[in-house]
Amino acid sequence: MTTDPPIVQRAERVKTWLRLFVLLALLVGVAALVAAPVFAGGEGLLLGTALAAGAWSGAAIAHFTWLATPRPDARTHRIDTATGTAFRLGLRPQLPLMMLSTALGLLLFFGIAGVWMGGPLWLVLCGIFALGGLYVLPDAIRALTMTGRKAVIDATGFTYNGYSYETRVAWDDIASVDVDDRNKNLPAMTFTLRPGRTLTWTRRRWVAHAEPPPKPDRFTIPALVFDQPWNVLSICDGMTKTPADHRAGYLANVGRTMLEDPAFPRSTCALRLTS
Repeated sequence: MTTDPPIVQRAERVKTWLRLFVLLALLVGVAALVAAPVFAGGEGLLLGTALAAGAWSGAAIAHFTWLATPRPDARTHRIDTATGTAFRLGLRPQLPLMMLSTALGLLLFFGIAGVWMGGPLWLVLCGIFALGGLYVLPDAIRALTMTGRKAVIDATGFTYNGYSYETRVAWDDIASVDVDDRNKNLPAMTFTLRPGRTLTWTRRRWVAHAEPPPKPDRFTIPALVFDQPWNVLSICDGMTKTPADHRAGYLANVGRTMLEDPAFPRSTCALRLTS
């Protein structure tokens, strides 16, 4: 009997609590809209709207981070290339949706709160926090409207056309592919280059980062951008350890099983990487 790795077990426990949190946040938002005008008079509607915006923003962030259903059948495609079988993985829109929820929550909550409290000091203080929403909002909208956001795994390398940057790296240049779970609530996978190799990338953002910014010797991709992140992680790890002349066969066989077979356990392949 196969046991899920610790990081997957932790994710399942977090999901249970987050479902309760989302439900409570939605109820709190509704209660704030209904009750605030009753207890705070005419200005209560502003207060209730601000509280509802904050609660619903938190619920949206929790949903997009953990609870949205993956759709591997719709976003995973096997393609034929000059080097053999390749897989094109469409990116989930969770990152820009989280950014949009955060931006709108900050703008609505602190914007309305500043007006409700009144006075120049409160307007300035709330305005400063609302600026955080303005900082994120343009890139959130831009990322949501971008097309062609994908990762491509082929016999020669890994291509990532993300929301903030694009890069292409050969398997021979990658030293390791590891789980980065320093942020326990948002695990990621880190591609580390071999000594002497330098990553090149093209910037695709205006101001705010959707993904962690790449560095000359590594880049990190949040796991939630993929429908089957642990399968993708294991395939990439295997490609770096497979001899160059065997990679096409490895990808055709292992990749097809992990990414296309719905019966394949979604986390089994990550046991040795996350245990």
